[in-house]
Amino acid sequence: MYRKQFLLTTRSDFRYHWNSEQIGEFRLFCHPHLSYTCKRGTRADLFLLGELYDWENPRLTNEQILESLAGVKSVGELLSGVSKYSGEYVLISRFDQDIFVFNDACGQAEVYYDDDFSSFATQPKLLGEVIDLRPHEDPVAGEFYRSGIFKKKTLFIGESTHHKNIRHLLPNHFIHVNDKTVSRFFPVIPLPELSPEHVADKASLMLKGYLKAISCRNEIALAVTGGYDSRVLFLASLETDCMYYVLKHTGMTDSHYDISVPRELTSLYHRNFLVIPDPGCNAGDEEYVNSVDFPRFIDFSGADFLTKRVLVNGNVSEVARNYFGYYKNLSGEELSRLNGYQNARFPAAYYGVWLKKNKAFFSELGYHYLDLFYWEEKMGIWGAKAKTEFNSLNKTVTSPFNSRDLLVLLLSVKREYRDSHFNRLYNQLIRKLSQGREEVTQIPVNPCRKQKMIRLMKWLNVYQLYRIFVLKLRTLEKFRS
Repeated sequence: MYRKQFLLTTRSDFRYHWNSEQIGEFRLFCHPHLSYTCKRGTRADLFLLGELYDWENPRLTNEQILESLAGVKSVGELLSGVSKYSGEYVLISRFDQDIFVFNDACGQAEVYYDDDFSSFATQPKLLGEVIDLRPHEDPVAGEFYRSGIFKKKTLFIGESTHHKNIRHLLPNHFIHVNDKTVSRFFPVIPLPELSPEHVADKASLMLKGYLKAISCRNEIALAVTGGYDSRVLFLASLETDCMYYVLKHTGMTDSHYDISVPRELTSLYHRNFLVIPDPGCNAGDEEYVNSVDFPRFIDFSGADFLTKRVLVNGNVSEVARNYFGYYKNLSGEELSRLNGYQNARFPAAYYGVWLKKNKAFFSELGYHYLDLFYWEEKMGIWGAKAKTEFNSLNKTVTSPFNSRDLLVLLLSVKREYRDSHFNRLYNQLIRKLSQGREEVTQIPVNPCRKQKMIRLMKWLNVYQLYRIFVLKLRTLEKFRS
């Protein structure tokens, strides 16, 4: 139960017999399937829940990486030191009596905690094993977490959850347990502006190194589709031992671009490519629900999969691909609609505060607020939930893109060069990784009707105007209803 999850608590009445470790007045409990590494040093004690991968030294183990970090003198040095690594992890550190908790670049290893800072865990439901979970008293928050849109998406908003006294740690923040505070630690240094060619040269090396590091510890499988992310990863993985596949969803024919395009790509390199029928996941089916643990031991579950290998995907890459477009001055309500919450008061109010607190600060350091919004509020919530669901099935999913140093490198390219549809940076990455092979560079990306229409509108320079019109139209609809 609660596969691959952890609990850090001052309470002593946890009922499961997990691996445990004393950290000051807290007790750390780790599910037996959770990768756990401990390094106690003269300056710092480090407790790693998950994996760290070094692109420059792919054969380094978690133990060796922690050994290299054990000499840091402060949590600031530690945060800086782990930025070069990829992986999904929670890192607990103790400097003298001070305990700090933070997670990976995009918060894919989730951390939830109570408002008394007495217990920390992978899921709110697990926290409920040792503390009382209280309902929202604020009518706006309560309305949202009882609404149909939340029940459909089952995604939290910012640091809030469906319980009044449980908060969610967002990416780029750390918890000072003793002070009972949460602080932003990134960004702090101005973002440089680099050319796509320069960035592609280094990013290609980093991706190849991360994939090599993952393959040194596990047999890996990479889903290849018609999109940018998996194509880059496929080309970066050619020096590793990797299985390539795609899930064939209901209604997909063999001519679907997510089957035909990767089949063409993998055949150019004489790699085996498996098309696996997707068994689907009917979470409402009673026999299915009773056949596995995760629907009963994770908040809002809904995932299933086949392979026993570590699954590599391209998630997190979206942070650097302008999925939210080129809006300059959105309100909290418009940002809420852009994120898929139409006529929802709580997200609109929360995002309004987020904009007021962060937008100017990000701009001063050279970051666009929509890039950081996607990083923290989209990938840190939607992407993280998916990882937790897979972990609950005892499946490990990792993304080589989940590295702060790599994301900063990708974001250093002008936004117009890393567009979600016309992506000069990713085209350069593909060119670099394929050594300019024309058969590869000429394969279209996601060649479906919708993408063709979007690319046509972009070519005519009207796509952003179209998106603004749609967003404003949705706002007007609110007043008509």
